[in-house]
Amino acid sequence: MIDEDGTITAALAILISETMTIPELVASKEKVERAQAILSSESNQINSQIEEATSRKLRDGQYAEPEWWRRVNAAKRAKAWQRQRLQEKIGAINRCLRIHHHAETMREDDKLRSDRARAFVEVARLHLPAETYQKLWNIVKQLEH
Repeated sequence: MIDEDGTITAALAILISETMTIPELVASKEKVERAQAILSSESNQINSQIEEATSRKLRDGQYAEPEWWRRVNAAKRAKAWQRQRLQEKIGAINRCLRIHHHAETMREDDKLRSDRARAFVEVARLHLPAETYQKLWNIVKQLEH
């Protein structure tokens, strides 16, 4: 699973913003998670190569070329850096999703309070004497000013 199609690079280039819609955030999260899977596979391949070279050295006394060690360790560091950046993107996406969820919950709570208030007013109008109902409305009007 080598990143031949640029999945990791594309995921690293995604800009996360609170202004993104929920579908955009979910799509971005899926892209980043796909990149994480590819990155994990690539990291496993690198680790396997290192283990193989280490066991060959112990078994046969054959050392890998210093240039190969330099390249493989550089690749390992690069993959660790990419893993960290992708994890930061997942964190940013999750924060944005929580913000959207909180805003949606607040809108639902506001609607529920408004609906309850209208129901209360209607029940008061139906069950209280007209004079009492009017006095209550006058008090509410004074509180608004």
